[in-house]
Amino acid sequence: MEKKFNEEVYRNGSEVVCDACGSVIKHINVKARIIARQAEGFNVTEQYFACQECGKKYTVMIVDHEMQFLIQKRQQVERQIKLHRQIRSRAQTIQRLVTKIEKIKKQQEERMIMLKEQYKEEIES
Repeated sequence: MEKKFNEEVYRNGSEVVCDACGSVIKHINVKARIIARQAEGFNVTEQYFACQECGKKYTVMIVDHEMQFLIQKRQQVERQIKLHRQIRSRAQTIQRLVTKIEKIKKQQEERMIMLKEQYKEEIES
């Protein structure tokens, strides 16, 4: 039975198995490369890793100007949550920020789907 790559399992630090050859990927070395330049002059960067056995490449993330903004926005809200937990703010305040984080995550996921489709040729090369 062939095991499929599962991004959630990867992010949780569990074993990663290559879709192409079935090898366990023991050392995930995430690399970055510029795959395009936006009209405004901003680079579009692909973060990826490859199977050590067969070389199959897996895209972890594509970052353009909008995605970078979402990452920074999410980090800012995460810092706010940490601060509010330290000063023991009301649960409603923290929950409002957690809801905001979930909204940003959804925007990032949607953006990632769009970027993978838009830069399909570039990430496959």
